[in-house]
Amino acid sequence: AFNKAAARAEIEGLIFDVLHHRLVSSLVHEGVPLYDITQLMGHKSLEMVKRYAHLPPDYQENTISALYKLGH
Repeated sequence: AFNKAAARAEIEGLIFDVLHHRLVSSLVHEGVPLYDITQLMGHKSLEMVKRYAHLPPDYQENTISALYKLGH
């Protein structure tokens, strides 16, 4: 169905998997928790989300900053 829709829209070279990676990565970059992304995408595990999510270099820095704000 995806390929047919892309062909009807005259979009060449569009690959579903690339869009999937982009969506998951964008959600991660916006700070959406991995657990929420797992549920939204219908993945059965966090490991699957990690395959698709391209975590930004500062991903852990954001978490550490949040801990400092909480006084830890």
